[in-house]
Amino acid sequence: MPTRKNIPYHSGVYFITFTNYKWLPLFEITNSYDLVYKWFNYLKEKGNYIIGYVIMPNHLHAIIAFRRSKQTINTIIGNGKRFLAYGIVERLKQNNRITILETLKEGVKPTDKERGKIHKVFEESFDWKECTSDKFIQQKLDYIHNNPCTEKSKLHLNPSDYKHSSAKFYLDNMYDGYVTNYMQLHDINLEQTYAESLTGDSAVKCDSVQIVNTANNSASDFPAESLEEDSASSKAQNEFYAESLTGDSAVKCVSVQTVNNTAHNIETDFPAESLVENSASNKNKSQI
Repeated sequence: MPTRKNIPYHSGVYFITFTNYKWLPLFEITNSYDLVYKWFNYLKEKGNYIIGYVIMPNHLHAIIAFRRSKQTINTIIGNGKRFLAYGIVERLKQNNRITILETLKEGVKPTDKERGKIHKVFEESFDWKECTSDKFIQQKLDYIHNNPCTEKSKLHLNPSDYKHSSAKFYLDNMYDGYVTNYMQLHDINLEQTYAESLTGDSAVKCDSVQIVNTANNSASDFPAESLEEDSASSKAQNEFYAESLTGDSAVKCVSVQTVNNTAHNIETDFPAESLVENSASNKNKSQI
């Protein structure tokens, strides 16, 4: 399968594929399907959408709708691959799979070794195609859902019987907690950042706040003062967190809600991602 190294855009819907090194069934060997779902959750918490997927024993296909963000799509996907690679290697070590680890070591290029890379878990780069129409998305969904049923794979006869796939969502109307139907994209502006998507009178309400002193592992609660901030002032909210802390302290928002149209008191919960921010690194929050 041909690969292209760079997605030259900051938002959009993309069909992406990454493949394990030498087509080794690393997802299956290490039972690392859960790592992919963790990455999906991370992407969703950042305001992106999982449109469809299949996690095969040795490769991953996914259709993802990316919101505009400060990071490029390539960086987001690269971070995801690194997260998956680290988890897979750790599980190979835990299971004492020495032969496979040696194979992955042999695959590292000298230039990559100089940069500190030890194992090659995925093939170079990743394949991507931009999805510009409903017809194209449906074609790709049909392709990925049938992956486990091909003559080569022979994992299942029925696409929706394969566990690690969005086929059951589209074919059997079974929500799996990850997928958004691609038809809903007609009502979503991916050019908006996640913060900008909370429009109008939207606000963020933090029910309680906790100061966590990482030096002695102590914690103390204090009133959150509702911390209602307009979506456009999320930067000021982060500065409020940082200014409230000293030393090794960090702030943790226990629960978060979007308050849509506060005049009508309509509330919708969304993942808080624990919102732990270290005062010294608030502007350089680490990615997965």
